[in-house]
Amino acid sequence: EVDPGLGESVFDRQSWMEITPELFEEMRSDVRVQKLFDDLDLADEDQFSLFDTLDSDKSGTVDLEEFSSGIAKLRGEACRSDIISINLMIQGVRSEMRTYMNSLARRIYRLDDTLVEVRRLQEPLRD
Repeated sequence: EVDPGLGESVFDRQSWMEITPELFEEMRSDVRVQKLFDDLDLADEDQFSLFDTLDSDKSGTVDLEEFSSGIAKLRGEACRSDIISINLMIQGVRSEMRTYMNSLARRIYRLDDTLVEVRRLQEPLRD
């Protein structure tokens, strides 16, 4: 929406504004924001982490651009690229977990071997 007096959109004029976590909590109690979240089928428990999700640059505040682009991404069905991206991240995590579990198993076997050796060395001392 263009303000005829300034020749720029309200969004452009207010792009310096940032939403703090405290302000976000106040916004969540506003009936218009609640309706927006309802329209997005955003569960109450998901709203608690929404601020962190919208804070894409992890600055601790959400500017209007982050807010509007984040809310826009919440609307509608997931894009094919979103699904592929998440699938690739899951595969990466699974691969890292498999590597970690294999490393952990090797360490356990080495500790077990060491424990057996320590017990074997202690036997003559007991006699």
